[in-house]
Amino acid sequence: EFKKVGGFDVGGDYTDDWSLSQKLGIKSKAADGAIYYHSNPDNLKEVFEQSKWIGKNKFISGTLLRKIKSSLFYFPITSLAIGVVKSIKYGPAFIIFKSIYDLGVWISVLGSFANAKKYK
Repeated sequence: EFKKVGGFDVGGDYTDDWSLSQKLGIKSKAADGAIYYHSNPDNLKEVFEQSKWIGKNKFISGTLLRKIKSSLFYFPITSLAIGVVKSIKYGPAFIIFKSIYDLGVWISVLGSFANAKKYK
């Protein structure tokens, strides 16, 4: 089935499993015993760059409704409020991480509004 739909998209979305499930027309699920690899950014600059890339994903900014929802959820003031609450569990450094991460996503979501108008 993977080969029939052309596998993962070239240029790859951040959530390849989600984009592949869309192409297959099925919902993905976790596989018991699966081995996977994930690499976290080493510094805040890499967090910011990765989050801008993630914000371009169809899951976050693919439709107008998702763009609106994401632009509100990742809005800096919303992000800060959520970060303060979650820092109780994860520690004060979480506020910095969340603020930088969400700012990158928010910038990409805002850019997706501009790009939609540009290409119509």
